[in-house]
Amino acid sequence: MNGATKSGKDAACAIEIDISSENVQQSFPTGQPVTSECVFPLRAELVREGAILKPKSFHFDGRIVGGSPADISNYPYQISFEYFGHHRCGAAIVSPDWVVTAGHCADGTYVEYILLRAGSSYKEEGGSEHTATEYFIHPDYDGNMDHPNYDIAVIKVSNPFVYSSTVQPLSLPALAPEVGTSVVVTGWGRLVDGGPTPTQLQQVEVNIVDFDECNKDYDYLGGISSVMICAGVPAGGKDACNGDSGGPLVSSGQLVGVVSWGEGCAQAGYPGVYADVAALKALLSKNLKVRTYKTVILTVVLYGCETWTLTLREEHRLRVFENKVLRKISGAKRDEVTGEWRKLQNAELHALYSSPDIIRNIKSRRLRWAGHVARMGESRNAYRMLVGRPEGKRSLGRPRRRWEDNIKMDLREVGYDDRDWINLAQDRDRWRAYVRTAMNLRVP
Repeated sequence: MNGATKSGKDAACAIEIDISSENVQQSFPTGQPVTSECVFPLRAELVREGAILKPKSFHFDGRIVGGSPADISNYPYQISFEYFGHHRCGAAIVSPDWVVTAGHCADGTYVEYILLRAGSSYKEEGGSEHTATEYFIHPDYDGNMDHPNYDIAVIKVSNPFVYSSTVQPLSLPALAPEVGTSVVVTGWGRLVDGGPTPTQLQQVEVNIVDFDECNKDYDYLGGISSVMICAGVPAGGKDACNGDSGGPLVSSGQLVGVVSWGEGCAQAGYPGVYADVAALKALLSKNLKVRTYKTVILTVVLYGCETWTLTLREEHRLRVFENKVLRKISGAKRDEVTGEWRKLQNAELHALYSSPDIIRNIKSRRLRWAGHVARMGESRNAYRMLVGRPEGKRSLGRPRRRWEDNIKMDLREVGYDDRDWINLAQDRDRWRAYVRTAMNLRVP
């Protein structure tokens, strides 16, 4: 074998590889495109020649291998994740506003160019289109493109999904399915290794693989983590890979896995690896609930708060309300010393969500609006109603005076004790500084 070389038989794969190299993978010429049509035939030839071939996880365009065409009405949760107008990944509907996908699908993307297509059996056409407003990748996602860990993300859509026979959500499981359970994976990836991508949705049935067995199969990569599950068939030939990345692995109407990574595609002895949704369910549920609270509940509660005149008792009730909601979202916490479960303290709740509490939101918005009112001038109705002297009956004057009293009290809390706040508001930069201070002020 001294100096012997092997090259791909296809002209597109004319790559000379020195099989006497200690690491064959590193002997590919720099800049030469390496495709699956080329690599796997070469791999077989190299092994026959006795070359030292270090295993590597290959990631080409994903595909459903060994499956069959599918109709979206049978898999109404399936989403096509499009980026710059082209299918990029799969995803799954879990609520009217949210989908779940793989972390590496969302990683590095610009949210304004993400489009989620629902209710269509065909990629890049038909169904309903939903632009993305924000996405969140698991905070422990490591960005490893060969075998990513904590490979899960959630994306919020701007226009909610309208449920129908072709658009339906999946529920999230409490536990991962048992070994041997039949599961279905769907997507628009390649039909065969290196072949064309289909326009119609494909599906294939595989089985859950024992964790220890899968961990052993991928031992050369350090094994799999506790937030991964594997699925495949012993003989190979059925699988999903990166083009289907982010797509759903489903059992009994539950999203049990998210297509993540694997060695090649549909190879015997190398099952597909998926993000374990049951293990990551806490993140998904908490994220969805927190975002729902911040974007829906808190928005409704704070509507018009710029002109609120709250008593201390009312402020206390609002704090209690918010803390109850946040405790429902976060659940209990295990004490590091005693090991017992306990409720999160108020300070822990707000540190956990790193967001101004409801009273700080009210005070800062009220100060911001007061600055606008002060600069309007006495001829504007808002100025006359909120700042002008009370006229007529006492019942009409009292709310106006209470609002201004609240502004003065808010300013005293941030260190300004001068009664002439209207002149102060004319200095925009100085007023903004007080507003920022009110937003960051720790409320006891």
